[in-house]
Amino acid sequence: MRSGRSRWKFSFHRSSPSTTTTSSPSSSTSFNSDTPPEFLCPVSGSLMADPVILPSGHTFERACIEVCSELSFSPPSVSPPLELSSSSPPLLISNAALKTAIANWCDRSGLPRPTPLSSTSAREIVMKLLPPDHDAKVKEIVDCKLNKPLSVRTRKQNSVVSSNSSLSLSSNSNSQLSSHSSSTSSSSFSPSCGTPKENSTNSEISKASSVPSTNQSSNPSTPCPGDSLEEEILQKLTDSESDPIDQDTATVEAMIYLRQATRESRNRRLALCTFRLLASLRQTLLSRDTVVLTNAAAAVVNLSIEPENKVPIVRSGAIPPLIDILKYGSSEAREHAAGALFSLAVEEDNRAPIGVLGAIPPLIQLFCHRSDGSDRVRHDAGRALFHLTLMETNRSKLARISGAVRRVLSIATSPDDTRSIRKLAMMLVCNLAGSTEGRAVLLDSDAVSAVVELIKNEFEEEYSIATLYGMSKVGLRFRGLAKAAGVEEVLSRVVEAGEGVRADMARKVVQTVQGDVGGGTGKGLVSGEWFEWDDDLLEISDASVVSMGVGAFPQQHKEVRSVVGSSSTKF
Repeated sequence: MRSGRSRWKFSFHRSSPSTTTTSSPSSSTSFNSDTPPEFLCPVSGSLMADPVILPSGHTFERACIEVCSELSFSPPSVSPPLELSSSSPPLLISNAALKTAIANWCDRSGLPRPTPLSSTSAREIVMKLLPPDHDAKVKEIVDCKLNKPLSVRTRKQNSVVSSNSSLSLSSNSNSQLSSHSSSTSSSSFSPSCGTPKENSTNSEISKASSVPSTNQSSNPSTPCPGDSLEEEILQKLTDSESDPIDQDTATVEAMIYLRQATRESRNRRLALCTFRLLASLRQTLLSRDTVVLTNAAAAVVNLSIEPENKVPIVRSGAIPPLIDILKYGSSEAREHAAGALFSLAVEEDNRAPIGVLGAIPPLIQLFCHRSDGSDRVRHDAGRALFHLTLMETNRSKLARISGAVRRVLSIATSPDDTRSIRKLAMMLVCNLAGSTEGRAVLLDSDAVSAVVELIKNEFEEEYSIATLYGMSKVGLRFRGLAKAAGVEEVLSRVVEAGEGVRADMARKVVQTVQGDVGGGTGKGLVSGEWFEWDDDLLEISDASVVSMGVGAFPQQHKEVRSVVGSSSTKF
């Protein structure tokens, strides 16, 4: 037991257990060899009191990851390395479910619940993990902060970061976000005392994981084309707050103006996607006025067209209001909200936070109910779900929604729906077949016989075969259901008539049904990931099953891109 504890401490802390106990009072009493590893922070090695999720899907103690971001330091225990920057703090989403699970586990184990780490303790832990060749300037900054109490202004800024990171829905969070982003973009810490100093260097456009600097300006002396328009829109919103009588009218005018402006050009959309405007836009998305909500949601769709804007929009906290619009908004507002979520879900870094914040249940509701609006909202909801379920955790979320998989299957097999809607449903089913939980639910939902009927009717054969291949990894249970549904007879025709990926996957499924684990010239029927055939070498895994309809069948690649590709429609 003691050796297990030492290994954990050494692995995460690179220091003695006594040091860890000093930095985290709760760690000595809350940690033992039976602790579930997912309850431990990868940085501190202790039970998490305030767990937060990054867009990458990793979970950390809030104080620890904030310090890592401040130092632009990726924890050594995380692979691949995280892209953290002090100039663009990552989106931190509170993991309430994990926090509750940790608390319940502590209660059952008779251990005290963990308490959040202080900023000072978190810095001490992270500093011990820094490699010797890490920037000495950063170490000097932190040493200065450790020896100098935080000022009132710094404490206020820290509370702003915490408020923004947890995506609070209160109206005060928007003004805090604006204040924080303004101070972050205009100053940096001096190595001598950690006090702000003016940043004289020009900004560069960063990757999608950070807010584009072109949104502010690339040269302080040259005004950005959108600066005057941004000020005009913000002024309208400010005037509406100061004059309650004309508040609704002024807000409507500002949102209509913004919606029209974001339709004009790429440069205008980039210039208007600023911290201040996004904070105000998020506040507007909380309005109860139907006209305001409709125009604000349409403006989000237009801004999200540009790839550089997708991550900043999610970081601004726009997702929770958009989800509320999906649930309670008017038909037109729901249509724009679904379009915005679809456009934002195209960006891989956005899929984790969108799923964590609860977008999947209302999207399924829109996609499966024929009475909910037009075909456009169903298409956008389906395409958003397709991109979200390219991520394993989101596939699990969809599989756990009671009745959702059966409803999606019924759409795929229903003659009452349009072909494009049925195709989206089949693509979702194919994605689900790429995960363990999804496969189990599909088998419970009689998906094998449903997919066989689709193949008989020659509907979306590619996705149907890929779905059968994914389900075939379940083994004996699939074999019984497949024999009863006549899979062998149906796929034998495909094997004889086809070639390439489609025929290879069909052949593998047939071999699974026959119990031939070593037939043909292939290797590793369903247990391995690499499959070797006469014509070429294929890599078929859960990930490839998920994306099978997008890239593996060239003859439909162009058509598929038109179904699930990034939104370019302006509203």
